[in-house]
Amino acid sequence: MCNVNINTEISQRINLARLQKGLTQDDLARARGIAQGTVSQKLSGQRGWTIEDIKVYADLLGTTTDFLIDGKEASSEMAPAQVAA
Repeated sequence: MCNVNINTEISQRINLARLQKGLTQDDLARARGIAQGTVSQKLSGQRGWTIEDIKVYADLLGTTTDFLIDGKEASSEMAPAQVAA
């Protein structure tokens, strides 16, 4: 993935998840404590995303930071590493 497009790709994934959850840009803004106009600028690619933004929106949208950043869905086959007792 080219770094130039990463903000656009994150914006597309956040917007898709937002719409699937039935949330507005204002809902995202309130969750992050920022103005709706700032969210609009981020979703349109005019402003970049912070790590904190991505964490907050992943939680709010019920997805993972991996999905928002890379588009990778969590695999249900992956199990946490088990530690021998």
